[in-house]
Amino acid sequence: MSRKIKMFLFIGVEVLAVTIIFLLILFAGRKTYTVTFDLNGGELLSGSLVQDVRRGNSATPPSAVREGCYLLKWSSSYNKITGDKTVYAVWEYETNAGIEYEVPENANYCLISGCYENLSGDIYIGSYYNNLKVLGITNYAFEDCEYIEKIHLLDGIISIGDRAFANCTGLKSITLPKTLERIGYGAFEGCTSLEEIIIGDKVVDIKSNAFYGCSSLKEIIIPKNVKYMGANVFNNLDMTINVMFTPDEVPETWSEHFAGANQNIVYGYEPVAEKSPADKEK
Repeated sequence: MSRKIKMFLFIGVEVLAVTIIFLLILFAGRKTYTVTFDLNGGELLSGSLVQDVRRGNSATPPSAVREGCYLLKWSSSYNKITGDKTVYAVWEYETNAGIEYEVPENANYCLISGCYENLSGDIYIGSYYNNLKVLGITNYAFEDCEYIEKIHLLDGIISIGDRAFANCTGLKSITLPKTLERIGYGAFEGCTSLEEIIIGDKVVDIKSNAFYGCSSLKEIIIPKNVKYMGANVFNNLDMTINVMFTPDEVPETWSEHFAGANQNIVYGYEPVAEKSPADKEK
């Protein structure tokens, strides 16, 4: 083979290699990823929840609303996308007028300390006050507020103080934060209209008399994280107490928590998982 032919072949191989590298770079730059926007309980107004975005480009967040809330932020960036991702809406309640707060000395958080005497109806309480995270509700904060019917609390609060909602006789339901860890002494004592309350998986401590006198409460679930339960937490003989512990697993730190309601305890309770649409058709 002549030297000229060899040279042409060598140049041809080099050109081919450069072309392949260029095409790889070009197609790599054109790779697309899927960005999914999760409205986290919100309602879509406009835009797309699932978007195919070219590598390095940005997604366009949809417009959404949620009753009693405003969109605080999205959970993560949707700009300069380099992989598949899901972005969640972070909502904040439009806090009702009449909620009072206190800031402990030298603290970077605040506590709900009280409310106006005539607060009534559905009450929404956000996670922030003056850019400070709300971490708790103090003792007696809402005691004797008989006109409140429903309370909605966003995640963030970790403690509800002693008698915080005691004798709120009009209170029918309350949305407890998933972050809640402690329910204080007599926190809901005397809430005679309370029909529904869900104790989150992070609750560790339920003090004595927490739900004493809640005569309308027919059923409650005690999750496994509850390590301490005081005396007389419940006294409603008609209610069913679903305990995720088996009798052998009940912590020794639990006291006379069920009063006279022992015949209505279901030990080893497991919540029924909601069926998928496909399962429901079977």
